Amino acid sequence: MRADIAVHGPLFVGSIPTAFICISRRVGYVLLVTFCSWLLAGCVSRVNVTVKVVDDDNRPVPDAKVVVMGYNTQAEGKTDKDGFFPARLRNITGQLDFVVRKEGFYTIGWHSYYFTVQTNGQWQPWNATVNLQLRKRGKPVPMVVKQVHEQIPALETPVGYDLLNADWVKPYGRGETSDFVLEAKRRSDGSGNVNGWLQLRFSNPEDGLIPVRLPWRSDYGLQLPAIAPQSGYDGKWLWVVGNDERLPNVVGFIPETNMDQDANYYFRVRTHRAGNGGIVGGMYGKIYRGISLGLWNYRTNVTVNFLYYLNPDGTRNTEFDTRNNLCPNPGDAGGKP
Repeated sequence: MRADIAVHGPLFVGSIPTAFICISRRVGYVLLVTFCSWLLAGCVSRVNVTVKVVDDDNRPVPDAKVVVMGYNTQAEGKTDKDGFFPARLRNITGQLDFVVRKEGFYTIGWHSYYFTVQTNGQWQPWNATVNLQLRKRGKPVPMVVKQVHEQIPALETPVGYDLLNADWVKPYGRGETSDFVLEAKRRSDGSGNVNGWLQLRFSNPEDGLIPVRLPWRSDYGLQLPAIAPQSGYDGKWLWVVGNDERLPNVVGFIPETNMDQDANYYFRVRTHRAGNGGIVGGMYGKIYRGISLGLWNYRTNVTVNFLYYLNPDGTRNTEFDTRNNLCPNPGDAGGKP
């Protein structure tokens, strides 16, 4: 019997020498893949982090479920009694993403942390602490919520915006009270370069904004803690587009970056003081993803853009009941609390 007829099987058909060559090639391929995988795993940098989870009052949150995600790898577990969860994993990139959830709190659906340096196969800083704040689920309240994307009705003159009525103050709209006092200017040099600025002031000296930064790509069920601060509000703010040196008097104004989606704010308007100087009334609220002005080469107007939440009940609670928007013309306000 010929060898090339007697030897057969699923891996090869042919002579015995040919069979051994086929087997050798397949085994060599498997060994090569195994070796490369082992070598790649040894080259992937290690990362060590400690997640610290606190509540709105910066108290530790125990037993919160934490998921730490890298590139095709993850670690998960629960925080200890002090709110800590350590994680160690291999990750070929310097980005880690976090998900945190616990009953009674709004979920953190996405939060990213970035390493930029690695030394001896370790992302630095080694054992970095990532602080995450879970927002408590409290008592959501009806609020006036509106996405403002409107043309400022007059330039180079103060114009009032009524947050409660969600409109410009008369004669430009139905508003009665100038909660925000906006003044804008636009200038074009005729060659396609447009400059401009926006000033924001308030009617009462105790009114104003408090900035809170949070990366806009982060997915927090509740962006800001529900209870607005009692003090610390500033009443003069400025946004500039371009490099026009002919700015208004900016002494005392706080400059902000136009179209900064990481910028969030608490605000207080219609503040009242008692005879002893203490604050006895006012309306509190919040703004998500910044305040910006819009300029175009082919238009002569200026638009203002911001998403605001106003609680009219006089308390500092800014946790919005998404089923009860008091604004008759909310625009594209979305459904976040």
